[in-house]
Amino acid sequence: MATLQKIRNHGALLLIIVGLAMLAFILGDAINSGSSFLNLKNRKVAVINGQDITPEDYQAMIDETTKLLEIQYNRNNFDEETTVQIREQVWQQMLLNELLSAQAEEIGLAVTDEEIDQMIEKNKSNLPEEFIESRAFRMSIYVENLQRKYQMLVQSLIRPNSLDAEFAYEARTNMANAQYVMAPYSAIADSTIEVSDSELKALYNERKHLFKQKPNREIAYVLFADAPSKEDFAEAEAAMKAAQPAFQNNGLDTLEYIKRDIDPKTGLMYEQAEYSSVTIPEQYKDFAFGATAQQGAYTDIEFADDTYAMARIVRSNYFTSDSVKFKLSLVGDTTVPAQEQWVRMEELPDFIKDSVNKTPVGQHFTLKNQDREVAYQVDSLTTPTRKVELAVLKVDVRPSSKSHNANYNVAKQFAVNNKTEEEFRAAAEKDGLTVLPQANLLSSAHNIGQVQQSREVVRWAFQAEDEGTVSDVFECGDQFVVAVLVEINEGDYASLEKVAPQLRPELINRKKAAQLTEQLAGKSLAEAAKIAKVEVAQADSVTLASYMFGAAGVEPAALGTALAQAANTVSAPVEGNQGVFVIKTTAKMKAPGAEKFDAKAEKQSLQQRYMYAAYQALNILERKADIKDNRGMFY
Repeated sequence: MATLQKIRNHGALLLIIVGLAMLAFILGDAINSGSSFLNLKNRKVAVINGQDITPEDYQAMIDETTKLLEIQYNRNNFDEETTVQIREQVWQQMLLNELLSAQAEEIGLAVTDEEIDQMIEKNKSNLPEEFIESRAFRMSIYVENLQRKYQMLVQSLIRPNSLDAEFAYEARTNMANAQYVMAPYSAIADSTIEVSDSELKALYNERKHLFKQKPNREIAYVLFADAPSKEDFAEAEAAMKAAQPAFQNNGLDTLEYIKRDIDPKTGLMYEQAEYSSVTIPEQYKDFAFGATAQQGAYTDIEFADDTYAMARIVRSNYFTSDSVKFKLSLVGDTTVPAQEQWVRMEELPDFIKDSVNKTPVGQHFTLKNQDREVAYQVDSLTTPTRKVELAVLKVDVRPSSKSHNANYNVAKQFAVNNKTEEEFRAAAEKDGLTVLPQANLLSSAHNIGQVQQSREVVRWAFQAEDEGTVSDVFECGDQFVVAVLVEINEGDYASLEKVAPQLRPELINRKKAAQLTEQLAGKSLAEAAKIAKVEVAQADSVTLASYMFGAAGVEPAALGTALAQAANTVSAPVEGNQGVFVIKTTAKMKAPGAEKFDAKAEKQSLQQRYMYAAYQALNILERKADIKDNRGMFY
C-alpha cells in the first residue's frame, strides 16, 4: 500500500518520465528508419570512374528501352530471359556512355545534339513518334556515333611503318628446314622437383597483373527435379482418353468441340495449323502426307517426351503458296519509298494471311499500324505446294500441386538437415546427388551453370556473410536448388593460394629445363637423341608466320632459333613449352613463289589486322576504369 501511495504522489513526474522515454523510443525508431531509408536512397546501381548511376536512372532507362522494343516488335510484354537481356543491353549502353564521354572530353571528341537531331530527322519517316522523343533512343544514337568516331580515331593512330612492313614480309617469306631433338619435361617426374613458397610468391608477384578479378563467390549446389509422379502421368493419360472419342468424331466441327468440351483444368491444349511436307512435325509427316492421308483421319494417343498427343486431319490435299512478296507503302505519304519484302506465310498473323489469300496478285489491301495506314500490295507468290491442316490435342505432363509439394519437401529436408559444407557434401554423396561446382560467380550473373531462372541463387551467394553457409531451397524452373557458399573473394586480385596450381607447373618445368639443359649442353643431335631417348625429328618449311614447329606444335623459341641461326648450325639447348630442344638448321631459303617486297602492299595488309586494335581499345578502357557494379543488389 505504501508503494502504491508513493506512486500516486509522484504520478505526474512518472508520466513525464514515461512520456519522454516513449518519445525517445519513437524518435529513435523514426531516425533509424530514416537512416535506413536514406541508405537505401544513397545506394548506387553502379559507380563508373566516380560517376553515379542511381537505381532510378537505371530503371527508367530499362523501362523506356522496353517500351521501345515493345513498339518495334509489336509485343505487350517480354519473358524473363528477354527482360534480363534488356537490362544487360541498357547496362552496356550506360557503361559505354560514361567511358567514352570521359575520353571524348579529354581529347575534344564530340557528338552534338545537332548531329543527333539530323540523324533522327533523316529517318523520321520510318520512326514511331515514341522513338523521336525517347531519351534512351537518343542515348543509343549518341553512344553508337561516339564509339564509331573514337574507334576511327584510334585506328588512324595505329599505322604500320616501314619496319613493320619489312618484318611482316620476312616473317612470311623467310623459311628454314631443321632437324631437332626435344627432351620432354614429362621424362622427369614432378615428384622429384621441389618448389618453395618463396619461389611461388616471387612468380605470383611477377604475374600479379594477370590475376586481377572482380568480387566473386564460389559455391557448390545440388539439384532436385520437380518431376511428375506416376499419378500425374495416369491423370494426363485418362484426360486424353476421355477426350479421344469427341476429338476423333468426323461429324463434329473441331473448333466447336474445343470451345465446348475441353476442361482447362485437365491441361489439354489444342493446336490447329497449316503445314507443308517440310514444315510439319516429323512424327506426323507420314500420317499427314502418306498415300492413305485423307480428311478426317486421326492417330491414336501417342506418348513422347512427357507429352500425350493425338492428331486429326482437318483439311487435306489442297495447294497454297509458301511465301508472298509484299510491296509495302504508307497510304497518303509519297515521301517514303515503297519497300519490297518476301515473307513466309507461316510467319504471318492469321488476319494478314487471310487477306493475302483473298487478294489477287498485283492488288493490295490496307491495314492500320498504330496511327498509320499501310498498303500491302501482293506483288508475287511462290508456286503453290501441297498443304494439310492439322489439329493436335495434347497434354504436357506436369507435376500436380501434390507432387510439387512432395518434391519441394525432399529438397527442404536436405537443406534443413545439412548446415555446414561438410554435412552438405556428405549427405549429397549418401543420397547419390551430384555436387556441381560454380567458381568465379559474379554478382551480375543471371544464372548458375546451366540452371535457368536461378538469379535468386546468385543474389543469395552475395548476401550470405559466412563461408560454409547452406542456403534454403530455390525454385528454378522445373527443378529445386540447394547451395553452399564455399568461398568469398573480395580482393582486387586472386590470392596466391588460389592461383598456385597454375604457377607451380611452370616453376617445375623451369627446374626440369635447367636439368635437361645441363645434360644436353654441347651435344650433337645424335648425342642429344641418345640422352633424351628419342628420335631425331624433322621440321620443314617453317616460318615465323606459321607459329608451328613441326610435330612439336606451338614452340616460338624453337621456331625463332631455327630461323635465326645460320644453316648447318647446331644450337645450344633451347627451353620450349613442352621440353628442351637442340636444333640443327639444315637449310634456309625464301618461300617458293614469294613475291618481291612491296612496302605499300604489306602496310595495307597489316592495317587490316590493326583494325582489331580499335575494337580492343574499348576493352582496355573498361579494364582500366574504376567500376563498382552493384546491380546484384537490385536485380
